[in-house]
Amino acid sequence: MSSILSSILGVVIFLPLLTVGMAQLLWSVGIRWPIADRALLARTVIGTASGKMPNKLVTFGFALFLLGASVCAFAVADHSSGGWWLTLIGAILAALFVVRGVVGFTAAWQDRHPADPYDRYNRTLYSPLSLAIGVGFLVLVIMRLL
Repeated sequence: MSSILSSILGVVIFLPLLTVGMAQLLWSVGIRWPIADRALLARTVIGTASGKMPNKLVTFGFALFLLGASVCAFAVADHSSGGWWLTLIGAILAALFVVRGVVGFTAAWQDRHPADPYDRYNRTLYSPLSLAIGVGFLVLVIMRLL
């Protein structure tokens, strides 16, 4: 029963990470999706008032991180794979996503990323999703340890 639950949780974590990772990958090669206007896309996903996206290499690196984390969700969900180092990677990912989720609600984060619509999306979608992914990884790690 716990393997079925961990597999379902792995899929639930995998899907948003894959989606955001693929979007980042598209942006890293110059494809502006789902918003064609470059400045509006930057204000929506980065929150910069300047309307500039990060350079393509940074965006590509972040895409690789997210796509790797999505694969790790499946790997951590499989209790028979990887050993202690995979459990450690899952714990690190849990911490990273929880910290990103919590920090996204702070005044300092909102001051650093003030542009709308990012500010609204961060409070209603980005930070809660990061928290949920982090908690999901944490649950998978705990399930591996039990």
